[in-house]
Amino acid sequence: MTHPSVFYCFLLPMLASSVALGAPAAITQCQQCHSEGSASTERSAALTSLNKTDFTKKLQAYQQQVIPDSIMSKSAHRLSAKQIEELADYYQDLKSH
Repeated sequence: MTHPSVFYCFLLPMLASSVALGAPAAITQCQQCHSEGSASTERSAALTSLNKTDFTKKLQAYQQQVIPDSIMSKSAHRLSAKQIEELADYYQDLKSH
């Protein structure tokens, strides 16, 4: 049997980092490259720079491979329409704070 402290020491901090703060579950997929959404690098754009409509359209374009990008197309393909909407709402919220 696993000691309860394992949960508190290892699993709880991972859950608290995004899900407990109201972030959609799919956020972990985005954070791998985009951090919290406000960082922009040579390869990954700041997700908070897009408004909700543009964010949604861009993810859909990656899904349909209208915008060719091997990494983003694979990531976007895994998302449902509901997850895309949740992510767009989340990043729009971050932008306004």
